[in-house]
Amino acid sequence: MNLITFAITSMVCLFVFTSCQDTDIDGMLSDDHSTFSLADNTSGFGLSYPDQELLFGKTIEQWSTEWWKTMMSYDCANNPLNQQTLSMTVKQASAVVFLTGVTDGIALRTITVSRHNALFVPIINVLKEYSAAGGVQNSVPDQTIEQILKAEAHNYINLVTNIKADLDGRPMKIGSNSRVATDLFYFKGNKGLSNCTQHTVTGQLQVAVSDGYWLFLQNLSPGRHTLHTHAEILATGIVPDVYYNIIVR
Repeated sequence: MNLITFAITSMVCLFVFTSCQDTDIDGMLSDDHSTFSLADNTSGFGLSYPDQELLFGKTIEQWSTEWWKTMMSYDCANNPLNQQTLSMTVKQASAVVFLTGVTDGIALRTITVSRHNALFVPIINVLKEYSAAGGVQNSVPDQTIEQILKAEAHNYINLVTNIKADLDGRPMKIGSNSRVATDLFYFKGNKGLSNCTQHTVTGQLQVAVSDGYWLFLQNLSPGRHTLHTHAEILATGIVPDVYYNIIVR
């Protein structure tokens, strides 16, 4: 079993990777979308995620697994992780837009969205996947694959320090309730990613778990907004620092 660590933080990753063309978006919002609104917060605002509360029909854990499935569907040529700067206009039917970042270093993202869109943003996260190729590593007798993967992901994210985020210059509260760890889930990735990432991707169904810190932003007012996320893993020298220019129409 290969246990592959791949830390990813904030950059623009969409359900459908599109070109930078102005497009109308048919958002699908629920009637009650005020729970995680930022509109009424003036300072020190932040978000927490009750495990079973639904946001646009899914729990936060389910959104994080969907985010990873989307990330793993890209080929190397279109993988946003290969780009330090990225600019695009969202063209998708879903109300929830996935943002992503870089594995390390400073990145700049510019994205245009509809005011009806919500944004799902990883500050820093990790995928632990299983591949039958290569045998068993870091295993403990009597542990299941899920237990091993969860322990690896948990231990990695526990190394994260100095987690920060601010929206339009206002600091956001990032705490333990912003951390989301998944159960075992299945994904079918693009086999070519094995050539340009640290993942071993078979092109067939594989199992994985994820752990990390996330933001779920909605009800952003029309106009321009700036989002900045930062995290550090000093033990490995990883310091992802991502700036987003968000244009809401």
